[in-house]
Amino acid sequence: YYFNSFKRIFMQNVHINFSEASYQSNKIKIIKNPENNCSLEFLFENEDATLGEILVYKLGNRKNVIFCGYKKLHPLDSSIFLKVKTNSLTNPLTELESIIREIYVDLSNIQSD
Repeated sequence: YYFNSFKRIFMQNVHINFSEASYQSNKIKIIKNPENNCSLEFLFENEDATLGEILVYKLGNRKNVIFCGYKKLHPLDSSIFLKVKTNSLTNPLTELESIIREIYVDLSNIQSD
């Protein structure tokens, strides 16, 4: 059940076209930083710290990611904010999309074993 729920979350998000700068969905909202194109903040609605920890762990291991972190404004709040800052070789949207795909593949492999 645990893996199926995460797989469902990532399956819903894996088809997202992150290259559209104005993307908004029921699950993820992009908060732009007008001062820096290499830094974005994402709002994940109806998610908890578990998803934040997974994303930060995976993003932190990427060579083009300079900083990543998440925050939850209140323990009873059902949303998390994820901030990603990359170097000039890539952008946060590309990194997040590839991480979501990678996590989906990992969860598929775990479920099939």
